[in-house]
Amino acid sequence: MLDVPVLISGAGPVGLTASLLLSQHGIRSLLVECHPGTSVVPKSRGINARTMEMYRQLGIDAAIRAAGLAEGRLGLIVWAETLAGREIERRVPGRATAKNLAVTPTPNCLCAQDDLEPVIRRCAEAAGPGELRFDTELTAFAQTPRGLTGTLTDRKTGAETSFSARYLIAAEGSQSRVRRALGVNMIGEEKVYDSVNILFNADLTPWTRHRPSALYFIEQPDLRATFLTINGSDRWGFLIHTLSQYGYQPSDFTPERCTALIRQAAGVPDLPVEVLGVSAWEASAIVASRYRDGAVFLAGDAAHEMPPTGGFGLNTGVQDVHNLAWKIRRGDAR
Repeated sequence: MLDVPVLISGAGPVGLTASLLLSQHGIRSLLVECHPGTSVVPKSRGINARTMEMYRQLGIDAAIRAAGLAEGRLGLIVWAETLAGREIERRVPGRATAKNLAVTPTPNCLCAQDDLEPVIRRCAEAAGPGELRFDTELTAFAQTPRGLTGTLTDRKTGAETSFSARYLIAAEGSQSRVRRALGVNMIGEEKVYDSVNILFNADLTPWTRHRPSALYFIEQPDLRATFLTINGSDRWGFLIHTLSQYGYQPSDFTPERCTALIRQAAGVPDLPVEVLGVSAWEASAIVASRYRDGAVFLAGDAAHEMPPTGGFGLNTGVQDVHNLAWKIRRGDAR
């Protein structure tokens, strides 16, 4: 039987950071992830100053910044009728003011999740004594007086491995199987609004390079949408909120329809667009009734879901495990 002090389920930014933090404290852990690798889509993008301070403590802030958007490529929030048309307003967000930048050695960073996760993974694998196993799923667990036992399953071969652990950190995201198995309720408001994210390639620099921004809000009578900066040149996200108010269904977002909407928002009818992916989702504002059940801890979206405004989801999850790793160390889980 495999015996490990801490088992981590889920290799998003929260689980990967938990592995790295525990290794920094000298605590052996095993992280398992059912997918074969890290995220292949951007998902979260904004890393706030406090989270970057934590990554500075881990010695990886420079690597994250190098993987993300270069400094100086942000600084504004822009509202416009179209990218090529009339600008309505532009603002400097509070976090970008000189006063706020002066209080930290590590200002916020924009690094899309599919660029961020490989950096943390590489550092976690190099750190030790933590171990990472992809294509491996936590398929069963039961709590015991000394922690928990259960089964890990290799997704490629179907081979099962029994394990025992002192603690389990469930960082599996909003659909956490561990949370559901524990019967932990979520409190708050579900399905606040529905949205669709479109990932696409297009050169938008003629309309953005002179006003670098993380967000370009498009305001039209029949379309309220947002261009989400990823690399600041040819890779972007396009977000449409409250689909039902426009009479849209997720199935309406064919590549052709997505291209038409992006061109409408850009104000460039012949803009070359390559649609890479479409993801429909619903925002919720909910929190777990408890973060701990015996030897099991919930972290990240498994513990709390929030709308994306402000980019607090990833940051709150990373700060969950920053606090938790310290407490596990104090409990001498080694």
